[in-house]
Amino acid sequence: MKYDRIQETFRYITPGLYLFALILVVNFGLIKSDVLLRDAIAKFSAIIIVLLPFVGFVVGYFIECITTWLERFFYWIRIPRPSRIVLNGRCSLYVISDEARTKITCGEEVGNKEANRHQQLAKQAVGENEVVSRCYHQSIMARHILGAQLMGCIYYLAFAGGWSWCHLFYASLIVLVVGLFWYHQTCVYMKYLFAEYGKSLS
Repeated sequence: MKYDRIQETFRYITPGLYLFALILVVNFGLIKSDVLLRDAIAKFSAIIIVLLPFVGFVVGYFIECITTWLERFFYWIRIPRPSRIVLNGRCSLYVISDEARTKITCGEEVGNKEANRHQQLAKQAVGENEVVSRCYHQSIMARHILGAQLMGCIYYLAFAGGWSWCHLFYASLIVLVVGLFWYHQTCVYMKYLFAEYGKSLS
């Protein structure tokens, strides 16, 4: 689908450019005061603009690698999978019908391992569905923005802003807010995925 291809491209480029923007913002004072650096940016601005999407794509690909492993680490330390939250009906924000839930889980409560297995089966069974696909790309984009924000905050604490408990608190708060939004988006994706999957089961 054309929409999926566009989303696939932007899910790499956007977080890469977002990370660049964060680094630019935290170094704005340095760039403003450094005449040579400012002149170099002005001189090569046309080349920089042309190369930015390509570099953003590469950086975004790197961010995906990191966030994929980070997500697996979260589930390895027993943070509940969004699929587990949806299938166990633990949150009123992510409700699927009791009929669909019973068909998928046979009426039993599931853990992380079982929830992941149901998720993989659902993805294979549902295939290309416009609503599910849109929710999937939104979930992935939110995860990548979380990765870019996390890397930006680490860069700020290590190199730009300097270490302090105040900086750590605000950086952690921002990462937490963005992380909660990613978790929410993934739960929404699971909700629609399992709703469609339940319809396909007899």
